[in-house]
Amino acid sequence: MCSRTVKESNLYKCTGCIGDLYCPSCFESSHDENEMINNHKAVHFIKEDKLSSAKMNLIRKLLTSDSRKNNH
Repeated sequence: MCSRTVKESNLYKCTGCIGDLYCPSCFESSHDENEMINNHKAVHFIKEDKLSSAKMNLIRKLLTSDSRKNNH
């Protein structure tokens, strides 16, 4: 991981690497043409911030409480 990757909001996860995050230039420089053709594809990675995590928790609670009401 380069110093840009830590600060970068435009990150990519590689489908062929295990858990590696790359800024666009590091993704290009870390993969050769053969890897890019086969299993290594860049997928845009979105960092989950605390707000979106809180929103998801609220949605789960609401869905759970609605399903409990419908089952009774």
